[in-house]
Amino acid sequence: MNPDIPIYYSILLILLVFVILIAIAQGVNYGLSRLGFQAGKKSKIATVTSLAIFTWLIVTETLAFSGYFKDYTSNPPHVVILYILPIIFIIYLLQNKKFERLLMEIPPSWLINAQSIRVIIELIFWGLFVNNIISKRMTFLGSNYDILIGLFAPFISYYCFQRKLSKYYAIIFNVLGLLFHLTIVSVAFYSIPGEARLFYPGPANTLYGYFPFIWLPAFITPFI
Repeated sequence: MNPDIPIYYSILLILLVFVILIAIAQGVNYGLSRLGFQAGKKSKIATVTSLAIFTWLIVTETLAFSGYFKDYTSNPPHVVILYILPIIFIIYLLQNKKFERLLMEIPPSWLINAQSIRVIIELIFWGLFVNNIISKRMTFLGSNYDILIGLFAPFISYYCFQRKLSKYYAIIFNVLGLLFHLTIVSVAFYSIPGEARLFYPGPANTLYGYFPFIWLPAFITPFI
């Protein structure tokens, strides 16, 4: 852990990870039930899914504690792994027919509402900026507009899926959410120390080298 980061921000992020884990478990269980899976089969799939996620979390946590992601002299920096591996996994899932069937059974309103956690993340980022851990550019006061997606998510979900607002607005909303997310991911990457850094002034982004913030790019970012 970074001793300069107030402990309550770390605790809040860990709690957020557990909330996401519960949400994933509920979503998978609901989707499998809709597909007609029996209790034994659902339990097996849920166990395998949970073990896979926990293994990934433990591996990234262990590497963070070892200092592996604090090496910014390599080319590319080790932290790049946290961006590449989740992207590869997401591409694999999107091409997997079984996952596609499961995803289609989950209410789209749930997927929209899940974007609300961006508000919590942005408030954490703001607190880290106030404590001079990250630059202003990485917050909603700079180039990070993710908080808007989080704030509007419940309204888009309600009016698109419980009222008569066209569902195309939900698609547009998701596209905007992806663009905003790619923006902050780019800002975060080009704020790390070393040759890759493009954004000044303010502190370099060393946040992802520490537990539990390693889980932002390794787990939370791919989820939302």
